[in-house]
Amino acid sequence: MNFVVVGGGISGLVAAWKLREAMPEADICLLEQAPELGGLLAGDFYPKHNLAFDRGTHIFQELGVSELDRFIMDSVDTTDLLVYPQTVGDVSGIVFQDKLQNYSHFPDLRSLPAPVDFVEQLHQQARLVGTPCPIDRTAPLSVEATRRFGEKYALEVLLPLLAHTYCRPKEELAAFSMVLPGLTRAVVDDYDDWLVNKKHGGYREIIGIPDQQRLPSELWHGRRSYYSRHYGSRGVVDAVVRRLQSQGVDLHTSSRVTALNPEKSTIAWTDGQGISHHIAYSGMVLATGVIGSAIMLKFPFDRRGFEAPLAHHLIHYKLSCPSDSSLCYFYSLDLKRDWYRTTNYRAFSGDPQDRRITVEVLGRPLPNPN
Repeated sequence: MNFVVVGGGISGLVAAWKLREAMPEADICLLEQAPELGGLLAGDFYPKHNLAFDRGTHIFQELGVSELDRFIMDSVDTTDLLVYPQTVGDVSGIVFQDKLQNYSHFPDLRSLPAPVDFVEQLHQQARLVGTPCPIDRTAPLSVEATRRFGEKYALEVLLPLLAHTYCRPKEELAAFSMVLPGLTRAVVDDYDDWLVNKKHGGYREIIGIPDQQRLPSELWHGRRSYYSRHYGSRGVVDAVVRRLQSQGVDLHTSSRVTALNPEKSTIAWTDGQGISHHIAYSGMVLATGVIGSAIMLKFPFDRRGFEAPLAHHLIHYKLSCPSDSSLCYFYSLDLKRDWYRTTNYRAFSGDPQDRRITVEVLGRPLPNPN
């Protein structure tokens, strides 16, 4: 039996592993158009300096699917695997109201003029919402944000911030735009008050803890976080690739699909040397994402109104000395500045002398790409 996986990101790699587990004797071929496997998780590598920088995901977290968690973590050599204690991991902050918040990535409304008005309305909303309070990600942002937080915070703070972040009028945004950066709560209370109120109804659903590193142990999610000590997300991908190779999965990079016929179960592709191949398959997995899969299946894009994704730039730096911040990341949520995210690798790489940082810029062209 022949099986083909198209797409060599983490989804395609996991698909190839699942096929191998289910059918040990099958021929499994994975095709990836890029020159290396892993997709975004391959990151950016500078051989001259032996430095790897992540793209997108940095710290991995267990999914709670024991079979999949074991596969990924067991693939990484134990000497290279960093597994963090519950209290260590994605410690993140934001720039809000012209200040860097080291203690929370939820907007701290205590820094606003007349914060009492916000506190009163959010407390009222906390009494109204149920627990849990699921967010309808496809609903209009203005509708869902107002339902969750009330009009004052939604209209005066959250919607302007998200419109600025995504470079889009607030009327065009869906509620997913607040889920993606995790802006699902706001800070309005001091820690002692938060502890008193946290057990009541929907309070924790919309009012964030004012100090993320003091989260009570009974609220920990119980899933471990982990990372590759030497090469980050790239190191995890490389370990998974080596495991698949040892299991006889045929992995091809720089490969381009030239024809796909689902009715006849055939696929044609050219390899990195330009040599053409044509095979019949027993089954196929498209792991190229919605857009890539739709292109191969000749889906009529012109009828569906697809738009180009936002511009996204990553700028990698090696500092002259290590940062002393405990933040893994911080985001800009300040209307005076463009949106950006800064990643501080020293906070989670296990190397106190790590001097790498990455700055991501979203939705805007760089004034000087060089």
